Amino acid sequence: MISVSKRLQAIVDWIDGTILADIGCDHAYVAIEAIHQKKVLKAYACDIAQGPLNNAKKTIEELGLQDKIECVLMDGISGLSSEVDFVVIAGMGSKTIEMILDNGDCTNRTFLLMPHKDEDSLRKYCMDHHLCIEKERMIHDGNHYYPLMKVSHDLKSTQSLNQTEIFYGKNMQKDQVFYDFMEKEQKKWSMIYQQMPEDKSDLTLQRLKAIQSLSKN
Repeated sequence: MISVSKRLQAIVDWIDGTILADIGCDHAYVAIEAIHQKKVLKAYACDIAQGPLNNAKKTIEELGLQDKIECVLMDGISGLSSEVDFVVIAGMGSKTIEMILDNGDCTNRTFLLMPHKDEDSLRKYCMDHHLCIEKERMIHDGNHYYPLMKVSHDLKSTQSLNQTEIFYGKNMQKDQVFYDFMEKEQKKWSMIYQQMPEDKSDLTLQRLKAIQSLSKN
């Protein structure tokens, strides 16, 4: 058995498809755990670099899972098999995730997205591209907070997000990890606001108002 981080286990917990593709799979731990925990029937471990795929393939073979997990050298989701109905894209910045989604087919697929920065940009992207955020939660692993978004593609509808939701999540799970994150955000943006000229502080003030509206009373 392998040992996975809290961040990766949180991703696996939310997988509920049939055929999985893990984009930027690194060691393929998400695919391996998804198979072990019977979350999916089959998985593709995909990466743009051959080195990580070689490591992933070795681990998969050692665990005897080569008949259920296939390693694929590919860039993004543009060459994914049409049978894939669930896609994980994690460990990248929002702009990279947006580029991957732009260059591939999102139709009839559910995504788990976990950006490590600029998540407000990714939420706006989803709103503008018929990607509906079903739910979110904040994961604390090491010294970093990661937003996890479950997103489904729906050409027939457009999801609307207000500014607070763009900043801090649509259908966000309000647990202690989230409130700890908001406390950290309060300190960060209060300090930024104090150091900014008044004529350039509008967006920062919007942040602080959003934080206040979401604070645990």
